[in-house]
Amino acid sequence: MEGDMTTPIPGYGQSIPSNLTLGHIAWFSVAKPRLTSDNLIELIANLGLDPAIIPKPPRPGDAFKRACRYSERKGLPIPYSDNTANFLIRPVTQTHEDIERHMVIEVVDPDGRKLDYHDVAHLTFDRSKSVLNVAQKTVSDVLDPLTDDTLQAFAVHLKDATKYIDAQVIRRMIREQLNLMSAIAVRRQGSVYFIPFKSKKLTEGLEKFLTYCGPGSAFHAIPLIDDTKQREMVQAAFEDEVHEGATQLITELGQLQDAETEITTNAWTVYKEKFNTLKAQMGEYQTLVDMELLKADSEMDALEHQLADFITSGLIKT
Repeated sequence: MEGDMTTPIPGYGQSIPSNLTLGHIAWFSVAKPRLTSDNLIELIANLGLDPAIIPKPPRPGDAFKRACRYSERKGLPIPYSDNTANFLIRPVTQTHEDIERHMVIEVVDPDGRKLDYHDVAHLTFDRSKSVLNVAQKTVSDVLDPLTDDTLQAFAVHLKDATKYIDAQVIRRMIREQLNLMSAIAVRRQGSVYFIPFKSKKLTEGLEKFLTYCGPGSAFHAIPLIDDTKQREMVQAAFEDEVHEGATQLITELGQLQDAETEITTNAWTVYKEKFNTLKAQMGEYQTLVDMELLKADSEMDALEHQLADFITSGLIKT
């Protein structure tokens, strides 16, 4: 999609001067993307997004498990019967050599009672050769065609999973980019974010990126007017974010200390980096909203004391 950022409310924000805009409120949806690893690399470069968010290409074993997940079917009408069939794919074994899953049929009556259960196919993926072996079992003239259809659908899902990046991975990419833009969640259940105005270009980049993810995928961003009410909303959202992050780190470090569990220097570095990220955001958001973040400041002090206490505990391997 070319041109200016599209917003769900036509014309909204187009006449708002930059100096009166606090940032953007944004949310996104990812439906059924059909992007390869090469597509992603090219798009991220062209749109100026961070290359660190690019995922690794799908591994064959992961593609097999993804295809199993997407190939389950429920509520299929059984010919000459009031009953329906559910196709489920159950994990059996997973080793360095292979992954085995069994496809089963549940026969369910109109009241939802399970009447029968049939093992109809064994799916074994050879990791070393990247070869799939399918052993199909015959059940009845009525159920076998349903099994054939389900196995055909599985073959399509496997081909797609091997070639294309999963929608869940795309969602994780976008969340990682938002984190790099210092975005914060303002409504966690609805995945609605506030993005500081300094990241306007990246916000536009995300909007354009989602236009390549197929029908049903979109990134919406609405300019947020810079006034006291909106600053208070951003302040509250940020302090909630700090509360969640600081509480988690304090709890984890406290549990490690209570159990006298040693950690590696690499693990300690991860904790320090999380603290430094929160600290940097503190300064950024305090400047942005031009308000004292008393609650967040108090919790960051508590986290800093916890980190200092852990250093003196002798639990960091050297």
